[in-house]
Amino acid sequence: MLDCSYLLEVIAVGRVNVLFRQVAAEHLSVIVGQPRLG
Repeated sequence: MLDCSYLLEVIAVGRVNVLFRQVAAEHLSVIVGQPRLG
């Protein structure tokens, strides 16, 4: 039987992963969109 706290932790980690991916993708697009220096 799964522990509820464990399940909540897994869900929370999954949400953090999705959030981190979105933020990283936005930062990457901004960096790539900027003209290269030098």
